[in-house]
Amino acid sequence: MQKTILVLLTENAEWMNEAIHQAAQLARRTGYPLAVLKMIPVQHTSWLASAPTYIEHSDAELKILKTAQATAEDYGVEICMEPFQYVTLPEAIYDAAMHYQAAVLYATLPTKWLEFWRQHKINWLNRALAEQHVQLNTLEAQHHKTEAEPQLSAAH
Repeated sequence: MQKTILVLLTENAEWMNEAIHQAAQLARRTGYPLAVLKMIPVQHTSWLASAPTYIEHSDAELKILKTAQATAEDYGVEICMEPFQYVTLPEAIYDAAMHYQAAVLYATLPTKWLEFWRQHKINWLNRALAEQHVQLNTLEAQHHKTEAEPQLSAAH
């Protein structure tokens, strides 16, 4: 399976817009496919991998997905939306990156979480993904101006 550029769908339009622009640029440079993941929470582990009969999108998500599609078209790359079920979000993000063989993953965790716990989970996710040679970009650095845009060559 070919490496993939992944973006986790959030309702934060500003974050998604920046993530899709960066991901589309990277997909165009590398030739890797671009996928947006809709994370779907399930209440029990036995429900994982059961086929969802209906994937519900909020109005905000639909608007973001439409914008993402147009942005990807502007960059000349194909984009697809994939559902991914989970029980615990950070672990599911890691699993999704492994499943789709991500080269770069654009993801963030909910800001409603306690900040120290959120940062702990982001740090864990970053370390776990780095061990698998997957680059995590939360875009938080762009807001703080401390981290550069992901650099990935087509030779990877």
